[in-house]
Amino acid sequence: MFGLDALRLAEAFVAPDEHLATSLNNLAVLYRVMGKYTSAEQMGWKALTQDEKNLGEKQPSVARDLENLAEIDEDEAQYVEAEPLHHRAIAILQKVSKADDPALAIAGLNLARCHANRGSFLEAEPLYLQSLASLENVLGPEHPTVAIGQGNLALLYQMEGKYAKAEPLFIHSLGILKKVRGPESVETARASKNLAGLYSLQGKNEAAQQLYNQALPVFQKILGPEHAEVALVFNNLGTLDYKSGRYAEAERSFRPALAITEKVLGPDHPAVAPCLMDLADILAIQSHQVDVEPLYLRAVAIT
Repeated sequence: MFGLDALRLAEAFVAPDEHLATSLNNLAVLYRVMGKYTSAEQMGWKALTQDEKNLGEKQPSVARDLENLAEIDEDEAQYVEAEPLHHRAIAILQKVSKADDPALAIAGLNLARCHANRGSFLEAEPLYLQSLASLENVLGPEHPTVAIGQGNLALLYQMEGKYAKAEPLFIHSLGILKKVRGPESVETARASKNLAGLYSLQGKNEAAQQLYNQALPVFQKILGPEHAEVALVFNNLGTLDYKSGRYAEAERSFRPALAITEKVLGPDHPAVAPCLMDLADILAIQSHQVDVEPLYLRAVAIT
């Protein structure tokens, strides 16, 4: 409420005002955290337009706006749209920043993450290593941004099937974030979730379930009960229960995973289809045949 009132007040001034762009950007970040991606994108583009108008196209604030927009796209799995925004931000920072500016290294980490999510592993790894080395040199080895970057590099190794390289990075990242951010921060919960994902792939189901159960209430409390990350943890818990033959428990996780994903992304988003199929599969195993067909038909229609 107050954020929107402040925004309307700032917009009332005719003269260009960098505070308006800041308010717009802050709203974009807030909406992104809340999982309201359409609103986040609208505010993000308004912030970018305002900063370009007031400051010109080659300013750190513009790079910040571009990075925020790219991250919103990544949250929605729109990696093709995100990548050029990352490149534009890096090009600006290379012109206006010193070589050891942390903002430049962080932008490199963000682009590396986007490469990894697109499956461009050969491009991602050297950029991760270069950016992490630069960032660690400036901020120190126990800075939370370094830890998050190490966790993202671990995700890359996991995607490549290099579990032996991924696990120590995940554990190290989680340890730093617990120490620096505390056990009930979103960053720590995310690191727990990521390590749980690796343990699930390795068949360490009990360890994975324990970590997911640690992360879930943190996400629910801080991000809200209907956030995309909450849906993801529910889905992963359901998968673990399914593997262990706990079908009723799996259903109790798959149902909220589907409901939240539909609410956050819309009923026809591609991410909804696997949620529909997971729930249909678990109902079929439990002989709830009447409920299965419409779920499969919806999933096929989306895909």
